[in-house]
Amino acid sequence: MKRCAIELREIAEWHSVMHAARLAARGKREREPVKRFFSTLEQSVSLVQSALLQARLPRGEFTRFIINDPKRREIHAAPFADRVAHHAIISKLGPPLDKWQPDTSFACREGKGVHAAAKYAQRQCRRAPVYIKLDISGYFQHIDHRILQSILARRLQGECLKLVSSVLQCFNDSNGKGLPIGALTSQHFANTYLVLADRWAMAQPETVAHCRYMDDTVLWCHSLADARKLVAGYREYVGDELALVPKQAVIQRSAQGLGFCGLRIFPNRIHAGRRRLRRFVARLRYWERAWERGAISDLDLQRNSQACLASLLPADTLRWRQRQFGV
Repeated sequence: MKRCAIELREIAEWHSVMHAARLAARGKREREPVKRFFSTLEQSVSLVQSALLQARLPRGEFTRFIINDPKRREIHAAPFADRVAHHAIISKLGPPLDKWQPDTSFACREGKGVHAAAKYAQRQCRRAPVYIKLDISGYFQHIDHRILQSILARRLQGECLKLVSSVLQCFNDSNGKGLPIGALTSQHFANTYLVLADRWAMAQPETVAHCRYMDDTVLWCHSLADARKLVAGYREYVGDELALVPKQAVIQRSAQGLGFCGLRIFPNRIHAGRRRLRRFVARLRYWERAWERGAISDLDLQRNSQACLASLLPADTLRWRQRQFGV
């Protein structure tokens, strides 16, 4: 595939940065840093432009905090000006990287997502009797900057690669490895990092089908022997070529259900995972208590309840909801 040349002036173009600012501000307009940025909009955009033209981020720093849901993670929040720069970068680098992805990659891609991944996985569970569930141990923190840059250079060329190097250097925890969880560029770079592993897996004669959501990869095959052979080859490939260590692979029959994207996927039905159900109940009770206090209107309660219910899709949860709420 031909490499795409992207120059810094394209990324730093005025309308591109303005659009990036609007994207970065979605749902956050009332936050103080966002208000400050938009109160001096022209000056703020000019500062972002100037930094991008110098192949760097405006601030190049992160605020770190810990979350424990669904599991313990260290999140790195960038200053708002840097988030604008991240959006400007991905607006130009994202499309050529997206075209490089196989159709069976579902994270960080327009028209894809969890619902599409679940439906696709269900179709493959009907098609093939055995699946392999593969996951990478500490994925974001083990991404090698040198390898990542060499992968990106297969698809991109020009001054943008210097900017990519600068973005990676902002997160230099140890030995040139790791991407900050929470940054938009990290999501897209991490999603691209496994493209070569996707190509390898899809080229193997034992592979019937492939599906990936970020670092969660599922391969389908016709027999347990084929599955064991694929697992051994995959572990060797990602270890040698990408310096990653997969977790213990799950080899199972499709009829017994696949745990993927917070769902339990069977050939003829999809169930919501326990964690997703707990989140639904907690969120619904939060909005009910807010309504009881008079903090939100009846209409707001109805809208927020519908949003909570949508978070369970595409799972069939009717019977569970009937048992849970007695309706």
